Order: sequence, then C-alpha cells, then structure tokens
Amino acid sequence: MNTVSILFYATFAGKFIVGYLPVCEEKEYYLACACEELYAPPSPYFQLYGLTVQEAFLGGMFGLA
Repeated sequence: MNTVSILFYATFAGKFIVGYLPVCEEKEYYLACACEELYAPPSPYFQLYGLTVQEAFLGGMFGLA
C-alpha cells in the first residue's frame, strides 16, 4: 500500500489529516492533496514543474468592428 492510499483510507475512517510543507516539490504536493489542512512557514520553498499560470489581455479587441 502506498502512502497516499493510507491517507485516503484514514480520511474515509473519519480521521482529520493535517500537513506541514516547509519544502514543496511534486512528491510533497501529491501527498498534500490528500490532506484536509496544510500549514507552511512564512517563506516556504515551492518548486513545481509543469504547473503554470498564463493570462491573455484582450481588452478592446472585440470592439474594433
């Protein structure tokens, strides 16, 4: 049984799971998704590859007819 399965079984059993993330990479993020609450210090180190946020500003583009 892997760690995430154990966390999900504990959740289904009614246990409250709390996580602490001083450093967060892909493995830690995967485990943190199974937690109900997460705590981090004021300056945690997050390094997540493959997760990006992009914006597109289209203001005024559709009113040029």
